[in-house]
Amino acid sequence: MIARIYRGLPSSGKTTAAKNAVAAEAMVAADDFRDYTLPYDATRNAYAHESCFAKWLRLVRSQHEIIAVHNTFVTRDEMRRYIDAAKARGRTVEIIDLFDGGLTDSQLAERSSHDVPCDVIAQMRSRYEIV
Repeated sequence: MIARIYRGLPSSGKTTAAKNAVAAEAMVAADDFRDYTLPYDATRNAYAHESCFAKWLRLVRSQHEIIAVHNTFVTRDEMRRYIDAAKARGRTVEIIDLFDGGLTDSQLAERSSHDVPCDVIAQMRSRYEIV
C-alpha cells in the first residue's frame, strides 16, 4: 500500500497531479478545510492543517491501495509527521516534488486560484528544501 505526498509551490500542479493518480476519496489537502471567502487568519490556517492531518491519519488506516496528500510542504519538517504516520501503518511513502512546475513566481501567482501573491511565493521558494 502506498502513501503519496505531492509537494510544490502554490499553483505548481499538486492538486491536478493527485487527482490524476488517486481516487477523490483517498486524498486530502489543507485547502479542503479553508474558507477562502474569509480574510487570511493564522488561526484558521492552523485549523486547516490540523484537520488535513487528522484526515490523513484516517486515510493511512483505510484499505485504499494508494492515498495522497497535496500541500506545499516547503520544508522536510512539514512532511515528517505525514511520512511517520504512513510508515507506522506499513505504507510505502512516495514523495512527488513538483517544486515550481517550471514556472516563475509571477506565473505561479497568476495561476493561483487562492490569490497567493508573488512575494509570498518568492518567500516560499527561498525556503524550499529539495528532498
